[in-house]
Amino acid sequence: MSVRKKPIPDAITFQQVVDVCHSYRAPEDRALATFLYLFGARVGEALRSLAGDLRLEELKGKQYLIINLSAEKKKQTSTRTVPISLEGPDKELARELMEYAAQATPEQKLFTLSRQRAYNHLSEQKVEVRVQKVDGSWEIKPDFKIHPHYFRHCRATHLMTIREPRFDQIRLMKFFGWKSSEMVLRYGHLVWQDLTE
Repeated sequence: MSVRKKPIPDAITFQQVVDVCHSYRAPEDRALATFLYLFGARVGEALRSLAGDLRLEELKGKQYLIINLSAEKKKQTSTRTVPISLEGPDKELARELMEYAAQATPEQKLFTLSRQRAYNHLSEQKVEVRVQKVDGSWEIKPDFKIHPHYFRHCRATHLMTIREPRFDQIRLMKFFGWKSSEMVLRYGHLVWQDLTE
């Protein structure tokens, strides 16, 4: 087992994620933050996505916003399909993302930012976050910078704790495109209170 070398930020609440997404001034920044959170996407996956990659589908009487995301790792490409329900708590964010995507033609990229600019723009926002230090103690960071990958961590935690039905390990691995269950432990920032419900 590897020894952790960095502090772990606690996941902010779903409402805080919504507030952060809405706090970006530029529509592209708001949409990118929303995309990263909803689909648990990596920045590279988002920047490769076209407006036409987003589609609406109905399954068992429910509507879903669906995208195929492709990731490149070690010169290999993998694709995962991610559905977002338009009936649950994600509905507002999903509809805002669809409105943003509707402004582009299907073959246009959803986001025109470079990877570096995406990181710079999204990291402008700060929130108060509880952080577990390497020694196991906790501290409050009043000005924690929102790193784009942090949205992926928050999404994993929320899918495990606040979504109904909650995602089990297999569903989490499928949703995020993980090959190992070790990633569930790395991304799920659970505290003991999450085990009581």
